[in-house]
Amino acid sequence: MRTYRRTYEGQLEQLPAIHDFVAEVATEQGLSEDDAFACRLATDEAVANVFEHAYAGRPGRVEVAIGCEADHISLDVRSWGAPFDPDAVAKPSVDSPLEERQIGGLGIFLIRKFMDEVSFDFHPQQGNTITMRRRLRASSNQGSGDRQPLD
Repeated sequence: MRTYRRTYEGQLEQLPAIHDFVAEVATEQGLSEDDAFACRLATDEAVANVFEHAYAGRPGRVEVAIGCEADHISLDVRSWGAPFDPDAVAKPSVDSPLEERQIGGLGIFLIRKFMDEVSFDFHPQQGNTITMRRRLRASSNQGSGDRQPLD
């Protein structure tokens, strides 16, 4: 497995650099447009949640590790902020009209929608890690958010 790793210090202003890092790895590994988009989106959402919630808007450290194999990609976002219970996060009401929806709250929903496996690990010394895995698609003509087989 080929692994890429970078560490970032700061706040939300680090999002463009992290986004670019994921995009560079996706290009180097020859990911389809759908796979690359899903990886960028999931990582953006995970990192934004870390800076907003785990660090509560204060500067902090985030490590992004990307592992690539022939059939899947694994993205780890590690931080050392406050842990949280992902099961305590309410599922968003995506069927409600836009004007009735709360702002925010779609991060974990989108991560789970675009990734095949998502896990959370919380360790006092080693940090909090969200691991996101996606099976790579053979072509880019499959819908990036559509995880159901086509009829």
